[in-house]
Amino acid sequence: MNFFILGGPICSDGSEFDFDGGDWTSVGDAPRCDACGNAYALLPFVPPIRGMLVADRSVFDLSQTTGREVLVSEGCIRAFGDHGIRGLFQPERIELLGVDGPVDLKTVGTYFLGRVDWGAEIDRIASGLKTTQTQPCPKCGFAGLIEGYDRVVVIEATWDGRDWFSVKGLPGVIMVAERLRNLCRGLKLRVCGLTPAEEYSAPWLSKSKG
Repeated sequence: MNFFILGGPICSDGSEFDFDGGDWTSVGDAPRCDACGNAYALLPFVPPIRGMLVADRSVFDLSQTTGREVLVSEGCIRAFGDHGIRGLFQPERIELLGVDGPVDLKTVGTYFLGRVDWGAEIDRIASGLKTTQTQPCPKCGFAGLIEGYDRVVVIEATWDGRDWFSVKGLPGVIMVAERLRNLCRGLKLRVCGLTPAEEYSAPWLSKSKG
């Protein structure tokens, strides 16, 4: 099974595309594991959601945000519903107050913020995942600070079949199944970036020691 990592807010063409809630939108509490007590995701935005769209060159239909939520256009929401794409939860409409960049707000259209939940567990060994603790929490996968990884490999037997999902043991990464990638291509949806999971790395540890 082929999986991809959703890009953003820095896109594959080097441009920035993001949502800035500023002081207009509140954030909630980070979700915590009831087994180990550690946070396994970042602070979520709390509705009503108001703020600025950041688009220093152009707009996209689909991107990951700095809040590790998914920024999606109305066209995406409609297409995903029509084709039975699963895994994007509680998309909330954004009240856009303006655009930070050379884009006219009147031409941008409607955007939503959605979230994804765990849909698979990371294969720590195959991914070359390095953490400050060796024994992960059996429920959320927390194992201290992440020091680096060579690629993203999930244990396919743990994948629940969703088209969107986050990975237990690797917070902050949003994964996309091949079916969703193919739909975006077929409909010519503008995606901030989709990197094959086996090519997506964060070799911070090796760089810091080099």
